[in-house]
Amino acid sequence: NMGGRCKDKLEFQKNYKFSAAFENCKCDGYITEKIMDAFAAGTIPIYFGTDYITKEINPKSFINYNDFSSLQELVDYVKKIDTNDEEYLKIMKEPVFTKDCGASKDFLSVDCAKVLDFFTNIFENNYGVIRRNTGWAGKFYEKPFRYSLLDGFWLYPNGFGVTDKKIVVVGAGKVGQSFVKQMELLHNCNLVSWLDNNYKNLNNPKIQAVEQIAMLKYDFVVIAMKNVNNSVSDIKKQLISLGVDEDKIIWREPCKLIDFAKNL
Repeated sequence: NMGGRCKDKLEFQKNYKFSAAFENCKCDGYITEKIMDAFAAGTIPIYFGTDYITKEINPKSFINYNDFSSLQELVDYVKKIDTNDEEYLKIMKEPVFTKDCGASKDFLSVDCAKVLDFFTNIFENNYGVIRRNTGWAGKFYEKPFRYSLLDGFWLYPNGFGVTDKKIVVVGAGKVGQSFVKQMELLHNCNLVSWLDNNYKNLNNPKIQAVEQIAMLKYDFVVIAMKNVNNSVSDIKKQLISLGVDEDKIIWREPCKLIDFAKNL
């Protein structure tokens, strides 16, 4: 409703007393940056998402949609707080994290070098299984996940937006394998098909020839590969020649998780 993207989300939010911090979906343990952005801007978050949030974030420090029986009841409460400075400041003075919050215990009292060492230890060692029952991701990660799940790549940068969409993935190399695992386990999307020009040599019945795309119905086609020797451009041209609308083709340059951590 602004006619385009906000240039600086943090600076924009600083102009307001409250910030809407709504997750894209309500899923056990699914907590993204939205509520922390609201706190960072000095606003009171109006949060919608997992019930698990109160185990990590102090319930007195934000307004929780889950505590209200209707949207109108929530709106009435926000109006009440907006017109009562004492109540507003009371919420603002509350600590953000709970006493048992993993982030509060593990990170707030250490320096950046120790945080980097923490991530390096994860990404550079070949652990078999990750089980995180009480951390930031919460219940969602009670299921065992292999550290090799992402295979060293960060494959969901901002802008993909594939939740609740019918997706075709093109590319079955290391990036594609990691990407498909993420889609199957971490995202609420419908993986219509997985395609690769080298499908005959991959010995994987899930993977089909790229030419099959002409017979598929989908919302987006995601190219899951590194751009080596202009390979992404070649794949785009091939897809367009097979009748794919260029506006439906999505690609972002993937980066290794360890490189991502070093830039924090």
